[in-house]
Amino acid sequence: SGGSLTFTSSSAATNITISGGTFTPNANLTNSGIFTLGGNGNLGGTGVLTLNGAFNWNGANINTGGAINANGGMAMGGPGALLHTIVARTLNNAGIANVTTTGNVFMDNGAVINNQDLATFNVQSNISFNFGGGATPSINNAGVFRRNVGTGTFTLSGISFTNTDTVNADSG
Repeated sequence: SGGSLTFTSSSAATNITISGGTFTPNANLTNSGIFTLGGNGNLGGTGVLTLNGAFNWNGANINTGGAINANGGMAMGGPGALLHTIVARTLNNAGIANVTTTGNVFMDNGAVINNQDLATFNVQSNISFNFGGGATPSINNAGVFRRNVGTGTFTLSGISFTNTDTVNADSG
């Protein structure tokens, strides 16, 4: 919490929590357990981060660098209206992603979210995914992209959306 950790050679871990600090994997890292990024923490680095367990993104910054492969499911939430920011990085969802945050999501400098084949991206709150600046960010859906909870509005603002499979607006 509040510190800084940098990896410079390929590594493996079981459970990682970043809360208010900076985590910089500059080499490939595989995490087999729970990976939690929250408390206004920062994830940077140039390595590929492969998450085979749950990925809990609880209001933090994902900055420039390599890809994140969320293979074990993903939750975007956290207490209160925390902001989630992804800058110039690719996030690949291969499981079930549940977006429950009440804070908006900002995508900057060409950030990409890929919802892969057989994956599901559930938006369960009234939020916006916003373009913050730089190259246009994108969301690419090859699985199921679903708005399935709530009566309010979910908005994509300035973000390219490409769909090659299923989009469901079950509510809102």
